[in-house]
Amino acid sequence: MDVTARTIDQAIEVGNHIYHQHRLTDRGEGRFWMRQRAHQAGPVIIGTLQYAGPVRIDTAEFIDSYQVNVPLFGEVLMSYGGQQERAAPWRAVVHGPTAPSWIDGWHVPTRLVGLKIFRTGLETELARMTGHAVDRPVRFAGMLDVTTAEGQEWLALTQRLAWWAQGGDDSFITPMLVEGVIRTLLRTAPHDHSHTIAEATAGSGDAAARRAAVLMHAHARHAISVPEIAEAAGIGVRALEKRVLTHWQLTPSALLREIRLCYARRELQQSAGRAKVADVAARWGMPHAGRFAAHYTEQFGEPPSATLMRALASCPAAAVEHPSASLTPTPRTPRTWLHQAAGV
Repeated sequence: MDVTARTIDQAIEVGNHIYHQHRLTDRGEGRFWMRQRAHQAGPVIIGTLQYAGPVRIDTAEFIDSYQVNVPLFGEVLMSYGGQQERAAPWRAVVHGPTAPSWIDGWHVPTRLVGLKIFRTGLETELARMTGHAVDRPVRFAGMLDVTTAEGQEWLALTQRLAWWAQGGDDSFITPMLVEGVIRTLLRTAPHDHSHTIAEATAGSGDAAARRAAVLMHAHARHAISVPEIAEAAGIGVRALEKRVLTHWQLTPSALLREIRLCYARRELQQSAGRAKVADVAARWGMPHAGRFAAHYTEQFGEPPSATLMRALASCPAAAVEHPSASLTPTPRTPRTWLHQAAGV
């Protein structure tokens, strides 16, 4: 959904439908408008939000969901249960379901990325990570530092998911990304179960294998090897091979290749014929055009040139944005390849 509202009533109706019931107060004196782009992927609704000028948004308890917000640029002041946090490109703010909240911002140009995560999805994933049933809402500390290594992983996965969800594809990529976004949030943002997660996942081969899959997605564009991924995930190569084979019926190298092929196919489909196959392949870590074409044809039953020609024939009015086009906040710290948010 991509909507531009020109009146406050229209903006409230759109926001109520996509995210939460709320009150909206226009604090500006100029012409009002709001633009919201949002798409659902399993238990996550993810999108961006912009206003023409200063507004305040007040919501009651979310009841059925959690909310995570991070600006791509600009900043907003946010409050949950009386605790105030300033959301900025280097700091995401996390709100739970049990207290009123408000957002005051857009005094300067701001584009806010918002994730609505339904309680069933987040709390089910938490139970899987800890091995214990979750009998009450998770109490987050309120913020997530996206300049840390794991914060950058979460940001990269969020970026991938926002891009991927726009295509409405329910392939194996979608559940892997959704799981990665939720698990990395639970592992990275402080909350009342953080210690339990750390204890349950320490030395866990299953947790390490899932972390390896997260790294494959987050760094699909980089020249990384399976041994590097295994080391970063804290697991041996042979143990990783066994776990990945159990979970995805593929070797780690085949899983990484399939992830890259899926992303390359999505870019070709959305290119409106403007991309070159060799350039797309190289961007997704597959610089050998001949091998890329062979693997692509085997995976999807057609050569990449056929996908590109079909995209050219359909000629959409506007191609869907690539990952880096709208979801690359400016970090405050240097990043290595393991810390770098991925993007086209």
